[in-house]
Amino acid sequence: MKCPDKESDALLHFKAHIEDPNDYLSSWTTNDCCNWLRVTCNERTGHVSKLDLGRYGFKGQISPSLLNLTYLNDLDLSVNSFNQTVPMFIGSMTRLTQLDLSSSLFIGTIPWSIVSLTKLTNLDLSSNSFSGTIPWSIGSLTKLTDLDLSSNSFIGTIPAFIGSMTQLRSLRLDSNSFDGDIPPALGNLTNLKRLSLRYLNDGCNLSQVKHPYSTSFVNSSSNSSSLIFSLSLGNNNLNSSMYHWLFPLTSNSLWQLILSDNMLDALPEYIGKLCSLATLSFSNNFAVGKFSDFLTKLSGCTSVGIQELDVSNNHFTGSLSSDIQKFPSLVYLNLANNHLNGTISEKVWGLDTPDILDISSNSLRGVISESIGKSKLRTIDLSNNSLEGVLGTSKSHIVSDIVPDEFWNIFYGGISFVCHIDEWFLSFLDLSNNAFTGEIPDCLWHFKHLKVLNLGHNKLSGRLRASILSSVELEVLYLYNNNFSGDLPLSLRNCTKLTFLDLGANKFSGNVPVWIGENLSGLYLLSLRSNNFFGHIPSQLCELENLQILDLSMNNLNGTIPS
Repeated sequence: MKCPDKESDALLHFKAHIEDPNDYLSSWTTNDCCNWLRVTCNERTGHVSKLDLGRYGFKGQISPSLLNLTYLNDLDLSVNSFNQTVPMFIGSMTRLTQLDLSSSLFIGTIPWSIVSLTKLTNLDLSSNSFSGTIPWSIGSLTKLTDLDLSSNSFIGTIPAFIGSMTQLRSLRLDSNSFDGDIPPALGNLTNLKRLSLRYLNDGCNLSQVKHPYSTSFVNSSSNSSSLIFSLSLGNNNLNSSMYHWLFPLTSNSLWQLILSDNMLDALPEYIGKLCSLATLSFSNNFAVGKFSDFLTKLSGCTSVGIQELDVSNNHFTGSLSSDIQKFPSLVYLNLANNHLNGTISEKVWGLDTPDILDISSNSLRGVISESIGKSKLRTIDLSNNSLEGVLGTSKSHIVSDIVPDEFWNIFYGGISFVCHIDEWFLSFLDLSNNAFTGEIPDCLWHFKHLKVLNLGHNKLSGRLRASILSSVELEVLYLYNNNFSGDLPLSLRNCTKLTFLDLGANKFSGNVPVWIGENLSGLYLLSLRSNNFFGHIPSQLCELENLQILDLSMNNLNGTIPS
């Protein structure tokens, strides 16, 4: 069926009142709007049923001509730059079931006319600049299953009328400026799967939530098979007294629990009995004691399925022991910025599932076991510890993100161990701030997916060889503060994806190559400072249109600076 002329005209009128600098709506020209980009029509009647104009960065005014789309039930105007209040006429689009106005710079208050959108099931007003209190009209939208009011500037208390919206499955109120306590009426939301109350700007005193809330939730949810799947309570000044009301909100349906950025000093043992928990964020709290004791509290059925565990920025002590083997599904473990002062168990490197391990900024000691070469870990960060020793002949698939601070973790010797890394896995290698010596082995240039190479602040020497030709995927090359010498190899010009090239503080010599300007057009930073380059600055450097930082200082250059 062909789109009615009235609806085509309405859309053309809408287009005429917005700014579309990238001409995304160039297809909006013919009479049949059903063939236009981001317009969906009913196949039987031809009426416009869906308008998806999100993520285009439009500006301008929203035309009331949209009211002529009388059969529209899905409107998405998200991620634009309208910078206006939500027009009052939006309340007359009574067939809408889904309305997404998120991230579009809307200001002011939510219009009271929204009370008429009684068919709405999904309403997303997040990430705007709405202010004032949540209007009573929201409470009349009793068919809502998903309500997102997060990341605005709402004030006042969280209204009790939200508790009457019993169809809600997802409720996000985080990142606002609410005050007062959580209303007990929220306990009526027995279909809730996701509740996010993070970042309430210290306004809602969640630590003072009383038993009526938890009691009402237990009583109302006891007859329901649907319980919360995701619970986000981060950044709310919570202390451990909150666990008495958190307990009734937890069940074996909970798969994500966010408790980060609070004042919690421990974890209750009932968390270890949440058999479906896959993600636990406990970072930026005040937990003390041995990390092994913390793991013991999670060693119930939680240990079987948990995949992501973030306990960074706490006060844990002790070792990274073999207890970690009791968590067979773990793929991400972050222990950074604690006070771990023991050793790393050799069995850590034998785990089957982890992809990422961050134990940086602790006081771990001892020699790094050569078993790290057999590890299946894809990303490891051991920086800022008191570890010692040589990496030896590591055979690890990935030895990346090993970023030692120059005052800690000083590795020494050559870097030939990288030749034993599987070339198909390595994309990021940072061995900076150490005392590595010798030349760069040829094998390093043959890693097919290497994009970032940081060897800065070492004692490496020798010439860069022509074999660098193989590193055509390289985007970042940082060799600052070593003892490299000689001319820059001509083969470097084939690394056309380079955006960051820092060869400063070495002993490179010769002319500044003209091919840098001719071939490396993507460069954002170029530093050749503190070397032995001589001659003129080639005018071809002026062709580097993306260049933001250029440092040629402390060489033996002469002549004029190209205009």
